[in-house]
Amino acid sequence: MRCVGSIVLCQEVEAILARITRGYGRYFGDVHHMDPSMAAAEPDRVIWDDRVMSELYEARKADYFNGERSRRSLSDFDWPAMSEEARFEAARQRTDFHNRLLKHRETYEENSVLLFGIEQMCRNRHVAFRMVVFPSNRYYRHFLEPRLGEAFEEQRRHCLSKDAAVLNLVEDDRFDSIRDFVDPDHLNDLGADKMTRILRQWLEVS
Repeated sequence: MRCVGSIVLCQEVEAILARITRGYGRYFGDVHHMDPSMAAAEPDRVIWDDRVMSELYEARKADYFNGERSRRSLSDFDWPAMSEEARFEAARQRTDFHNRLLKHRETYEENSVLLFGIEQMCRNRHVAFRMVVFPSNRYYRHFLEPRLGEAFEEQRRHCLSKDAAVLNLVEDDRFDSIRDFVDPDHLNDLGADKMTRILRQWLEVS
């Protein structure tokens, strides 16, 4: 099984530099920021190394992969206790940031090449490629720029055209916009447990 991270339209310069420092440069030889034409020309380029990923997991399992830590501690909000007005305002501020990322079309196109290259690599190696889109709550969706959804739909159609399975939970009604979230766009412990069970069931049958 291969795990593919989120394909985003853009990151601000500071976030890009931080991401390179933390992960892509150290663990992937900066593959994410290589010339997109290289990704297209070399779909079998090794971008996953079991040894270094095991080392990464061992180094971070007590931090990020920590079942003892509540996801509530990762948020500045007391989401269930907030008023409707406050939740909508928090979602507006969060989506304002994400909506601004639309202006960086070149980063989206680069990430598309990489996503499609990973899909091609999996197909060449007879590895099942699975695309999962996590749920978002109604407050977040209310303010999200429609073009972001269109960009995702473009990715989804490509993957489906290659017979890849896609699990889209963006508007899945099994997730409650208040009880299952810790803030405008992150699941809480209850939502994460629900997500894990749904994903497991889907993987068993897909």
